[in-house]
Amino acid sequence: MELIIIYSFIYLFYGFYDFSLKNNKNNYLIFFNNDVYTLFNIENDFDVQNLKFIYNNFYMEKIDLFDSIIPNKYNDIFSYYKKNTYVLFRKKRNVFNYDIYFNNYINMNNVCNWSELWNYRFNYIFSNYINYLHSDSIISNSIDYFIGIFNLAIDYLPKDVKQYNYSYLVYKNYNCFNDFSNPLNFKVDLLERNISEYIKYLILNDRNLDFIFEILFKYMDKCNMDILIARIIYPNYYFDALDLYNNNFESCDLIKTYVDSIKKIELYLREIINFISKYYKIKKISIF
Repeated sequence: MELIIIYSFIYLFYGFYDFSLKNNKNNYLIFFNNDVYTLFNIENDFDVQNLKFIYNNFYMEKIDLFDSIIPNKYNDIFSYYKKNTYVLFRKKRNVFNYDIYFNNYINMNNVCNWSELWNYRFNYIFSNYINYLHSDSIISNSIDYFIGIFNLAIDYLPKDVKQYNYSYLVYKNYNCFNDFSNPLNFKVDLLERNISEYIKYLILNDRNLDFIFEILFKYMDKCNMDILIARIIYPNYYFDALDLYNNNFESCDLIKTYVDSIKKIELYLREIINFISKYYKIKKISIF
């Protein structure tokens, strides 16, 4: 929307007046009454349904984790203009606390189907293998390694499908950690996914091992350790970056960052697996 239309849209749907506005890539920053708001255009039905779920199950319980979702004057969290769906958030001011975040769950049934999903993605990657080999040299020289690690994670994941009674908030992409309080960046999944993705984020950002050990020790009793290890090994960060590159959203620089970090990642994984093995009997992983 043009800025003049955005001004009218905000006033008509939310009653704001005398505010300033800034275009911020795919959203708009709104400055009003000493608060910062963000207006997002939601482009797919998954995000609409996911946001409804989070709003109904977490906001209604007054769990203070996210930017506030601001209903419009019709008491609807979604506003519509020319077949587009918009949502308004008021930015959160307090600092993220991973301890509060990891302990927020809802009582619901959730089936762990990662083995099926990973095999599907693995087959997709392998079907495009020849194309990858003829792309940038960074990719052609690294993809075999990361396919091997991916296959190792699939083999380590428990084969039996398990059903869980508790599901947790999961951050979709820890590589975009700068927008952690945005509810659009969350989904509902298992705690093992949450902790493993956070640990991979810490590894890639060179955080102290003692801090990682602290998190692992604190949540060991709540996790299936085989699932947790498989998810920590799973190199989704590399293949996510590969998808972005193939769709012309990113250059090869992000992939190169991960390739340059292989030795560091292996060192972290070796130390993490050794730490877990002090408390749990786990399967041997020869590569580490």
